Formats: sequence, structure tokens, C-alpha cells
Amino acid sequence: MEFDTVLAARRTIRDLAPTPISDGTLRKILAAAFHAPTNDHLRQFEFVVVRDPSAILDLTATVAHNTTAI
Repeated sequence: MEFDTVLAARRTIRDLAPTPISDGTLRKILAAAFHAPTNDHLRQFEFVVVRDPSAILDLTATVAHNTTAI
């Protein structure tokens, strides 16, 4: 696929489906993230997978509460 085709086809998703993703799909997503370029080739990633809907709501509420709008 050509680079300009990839750029033209990209999109931002703000509404997520309530359907959980499989472990295999999650592994593919994380593998792709590890191939993303980083500053000075540093790979200081830490991922936490949260699947419990109530825990996700708690986390997003905490982030929203601690985020200030500019």
C-alpha cells in the first residue's frame, strides 16, 4: 500500500464499540505499537490492559478529574 493511500484512509475513532476484542487481536495491536518509531529508538513502553468495564470507567473518571483544560 502506498504511503499517501494510507494517509488518506486513516481516521480518528472516538466512539468505541462495547464488544471486547480477542487476545489475538490485542497481541497484534501491541506488536504494532512496539514497531512504532520512538525518540532515539528508546522503547520505554508500559501497557496495562483493563477489561473490566467498571474499572475502565473509574480510570477515565480519574483522568478526567486530573486533567485541566487550557
